[in-house]
Amino acid sequence: MHCMSERKAAKISTIFIMCSAVCWGSIGLVSRPLLSYGLDPVHITFLRCSITAVTLIIFSALFKRESLRISGIKNTLLFIGSGVVGVALMYVFYFKTVDSATLSLAAVLLYTAPCFVLIMSCIFFKEKVTVKKIIALVIASAGCVLSTGLISTLSGDVSHISVLGVLTGAAAGLCYAFYTIISNQLLKTYSSLTIITYSFSIGTICLIPVCDFDSMLDVMAQVNVLPFIIPLSFCCTLLPYVLYTFGLNHVEPSKASIMALVEPVVATLWSILYFREGYTLTGLLGIVLVFVSIIILNIGKAEPERLS
Repeated sequence: MHCMSERKAAKISTIFIMCSAVCWGSIGLVSRPLLSYGLDPVHITFLRCSITAVTLIIFSALFKRESLRISGIKNTLLFIGSGVVGVALMYVFYFKTVDSATLSLAAVLLYTAPCFVLIMSCIFFKEKVTVKKIIALVIASAGCVLSTGLISTLSGDVSHISVLGVLTGAAAGLCYAFYTIISNQLLKTYSSLTIITYSFSIGTICLIPVCDFDSMLDVMAQVNVLPFIIPLSFCCTLLPYVLYTFGLNHVEPSKASIMALVEPVVATLWSILYFREGYTLTGLLGIVLVFVSIIILNIGKAEPERLS
């Protein structure tokens, strides 16, 4: 009976992680209009993080006061790491990559995270590195590269892609991996609500020094951005982080990070269906490969032989 309930919880957690990736992948639907209004990526990041943090703090104070209690130096440092590295630095590095390179390269470099998670999970948590996981990771990574059109981008003029852009992109992927690892560790003691509340609160504080408030307020005074900021904060930030962090309760970090590769696929689908940006056969093949990798991760009852 216990085994059955565990399997059911794992399936539900898998669905949650997939849904979180769909939410993250839909961010372009609301971020593009905001960018066209004159808000830069740092402004958008600050607004989505701060609104999410304030909402979580108010909700916790009214209904879940125990979720605001943390103790111990080790746990406090983990919360700081989650907010500084997993939220603030990840977005700063990611948007720097977008500025220095291309959107497709930034997306692919961000999703080097599963590789980092697999390595760190093996080193720090002795998580099994199996043939199934490696095959799924390779297939998903190939699918991510194909679906974002990176190959066609790099086959052209690459003079605009700087070494700095590549380094910051890889750093964004590493930060994303840190969030996954740190959250998995904190879930042993704290609820997903506590983790997300502190992560976004600390992340918001860290973004204050790099945010040009005069410029941001000027744009907000001229344009009503609330119809876009609210869904950006709740549907594309709060909801997916809740689902993803909760999903880590019953899904190994390495599996979760590979499943999250659905995000760039969803973004690509939106670009085709909503923004009418066209598609290629290689892009469609990439989408198929990502879903194949997820099927591989979730079939079979027994894990293959451990590699390390």
